Amino acid sequence: MSLIKKKYLDKKIDSLSISNKIITTENDFLNELKSISKDKKVVMLNEMHWHPKHRILALKLLENLKENGFNYLAIEALDEKKDSLLNVNKFPIKSSGYYTREPYFAIFLREAIKLLVMIVLTQKTEKRHKLKI
Repeated sequence: MSLIKKKYLDKKIDSLSISNKIITTENDFLNELKSISKDKKVVMLNEMHWHPKHRILALKLLENLKENGFNYLAIEALDEKKDSLLNVNKFPIKSSGYYTREPYFAIFLREAIKLLVMIVLTQKTEKRHKLKI
């Protein structure tokens, strides 16, 4: 097996450093974030748009966040005024936003709508992406 394929399949994540603990496995990360989010009102995740693995990990976090009382998902990937349409349709469509066309992100949004109450837009977006998918 190639080194690149092995690295991808090992389910390692970027390290998370919290109170002198270094967390590198996916399960440890999920458990730690579940624990941390119990007494928080906001949890913010950063992801690379070109790295679907981050969206898969965020998908795995949804149930834990719901259990800890989170009901809203604020994202910046939607085109302006598309959040209400997404909440009505219960799934993204091609015009929902540039990044919502990526399959793993679309799955993430569908699951978030099932588990959480509402998806909201965090910022006004520009029509800067002209690439057709």
